[in-house]
Amino acid sequence: MDAIIWPGTYRLRNVKSGTYLDSNHDTTTIHGWDSRPNNESQKWIIETSDMEPTGFTIRNFRHGRYICATSESEGAEVTVDDYSLFWVFGREEGGWTGNVLRKEGGAGVGAVKGVQTIMQNTVSLRNFDGGPQQLWVLEAQGGSQSYQYQQDYQHMIAPTDHYVYNALTGAALDLAGGKADDGTPIFAYSPHGQLNQTWVFEYGNRGYRVRNKASGTYLGYGDLNEGVSISGHKHPFEWVITVEHGRFQFHPVGNDTQLIIDLAEGRREDGAKIFLFPKNNVLDNGANQKWRIERVSMDY
Repeated sequence: MDAIIWPGTYRLRNVKSGTYLDSNHDTTTIHGWDSRPNNESQKWIIETSDMEPTGFTIRNFRHGRYICATSESEGAEVTVDDYSLFWVFGREEGGWTGNVLRKEGGAGVGAVKGVQTIMQNTVSLRNFDGGPQQLWVLEAQGGSQSYQYQQDYQHMIAPTDHYVYNALTGAALDLAGGKADDGTPIFAYSPHGQLNQTWVFEYGNRGYRVRNKASGTYLGYGDLNEGVSISGHKHPFEWVITVEHGRFQFHPVGNDTQLIIDLAEGRREDGAKIFLFPKNNVLDNGANQKWRIERVSMDY
């Protein structure tokens, strides 16, 4: 099973019943149905939105309407409509759960943690109890963007401790003093292997979360603009990590520009600035924007 959900086209199979999420009878209902691989009513397009950076919308491939619910309360019927809910996916053994986050443009959900549940061929919101009827296997459709992403990124970086070195200079990604304050600078520094240069890669909803071992804070930034320095934050940020010529590049999730993490001017002194900058190949084929990720040895 893939570690990250990527935008793309999927079929959603219920773990208990083996039936697929389907919206075939009309454009308002949703239910479980036997497998029909070539039927577009069983294909769902999972998309991101600028309104909710960690959530997804899910719309039907055939008629384009969104998965939503009659309310955000326990027992509410899951339907399809022209408006959408945001959904976040929580990984559980055996499948993924689909948790309601909030209505598009609306207030956050309170105590109810909704999950899609097959109940007598219907789908409803229920508090999570871990049962197989609440788990969904997401099957990427061949040839789609999601399928290609999953081939490229499955198990690319293990969820464990790593050092991150700049491909041009060899300098390490370093959280200043290992401090846990929001906004603590992250800069380039000579490698020394201490905890403030150790980064734990974690699977998020749309990319990787990169947590500093010393502080517990995450690789992030103040705002998503060119020239903004990289810094540590208590709230997790997510990064799409791509490979180019055997080295990695970090792209902020939700970034519609070409901004990536950049070692400013490829400078080699300790404390050199690391910031967001448009992708380019100015210095040694863009080596100052590429990074080597090295797993910490087991005897660390």
